[in-house]
Amino acid sequence: MEYRSLVKNYIKKINEDFSEGTLKMYGLKLNQLNRDINNNLPFDDKFTFLNDHQKVHEYIKDFNIDNLLAFLNSIVAIIQDKKLKDIYIKMREPYYKLKDAKIAENVKPANFTEYKDLLEKTEIPSFDGMSIKEAVNKFMIYMAVRYPIRLELHDLPIMRVKKNMDPNKNYFYITNKKMEIIMNSFKNVKSFGKTEILIDKEDEKVIKEYLKYLTDHGIKQVNLIENVIKDTVLPIPRKTFTQKLTSELNKLFKKRNLTMNDIRSSYETNLINSDEYKKMKNTDKIKLHHRLLHSMSRAHSGYNKV
Repeated sequence: MEYRSLVKNYIKKINEDFSEGTLKMYGLKLNQLNRDINNNLPFDDKFTFLNDHQKVHEYIKDFNIDNLLAFLNSIVAIIQDKKLKDIYIKMREPYYKLKDAKIAENVKPANFTEYKDLLEKTEIPSFDGMSIKEAVNKFMIYMAVRYPIRLELHDLPIMRVKKNMDPNKNYFYITNKKMEIIMNSFKNVKSFGKTEILIDKEDEKVIKEYLKYLTDHGIKQVNLIENVIKDTVLPIPRKTFTQKLTSELNKLFKKRNLTMNDIRSSYETNLINSDEYKKMKNTDKIKLHHRLLHSMSRAHSGYNKV
């Protein structure tokens, strides 16, 4: 079993409060630390290499705040020694303050991209004439812009029967009448609750055409978003999904360094400032914000830019 999977299982054993998505992320971060500052040694539940907190901080200090905090949160989750845990908790504090200050300052950043431009640039009139790789990449960014549910799009097995679903996993559900993203496991599922995101009719058409394209090319689709290596379609790990999404975004919007979080900000800013939104009941507003797996208050405080 891989190091990151062993770490994930270890955290799950000592703390059952984390969602599957959080466990995966912590496993990835601790695996990266073990690889880069611990010579990629076999899993050891003592995590002695983390005793050198100064070395750890030196390694993570140049990452962006969200990434840096993900490293520190994963460490705090597995450290058993109280004194050492307190050191890492205190190490987090200034970065949380910086993050809060960044959220409070909701002015549009230099790379802000209007949501209508994201939609326009990622439209897919047809898959005709595309290579398999091009079609998969175009579809990936199409879905990421219209359903920016963080990085959860990377692992959505296509299912047509609900009774076959694991209640702790996410799925893309297809029936003759509708399509849904079924979210049972994600970052804030404990507080937010499991949810189902209904696919818009205009997007259903594109998804059907995409799946038909793959079938016509002899490809059996297992997950909604997948990877292509030499015309072979494979499941796409979260890290690869992140890299490919960033790469595709920057082909369309050069030198803006856009990420999933930027898409989410564009989506919410466009929604909150629309004339239609101002006329909506709060219950309808909440439903729209839930499509991004967060609350209406979080959308206004953390993602709306002016």
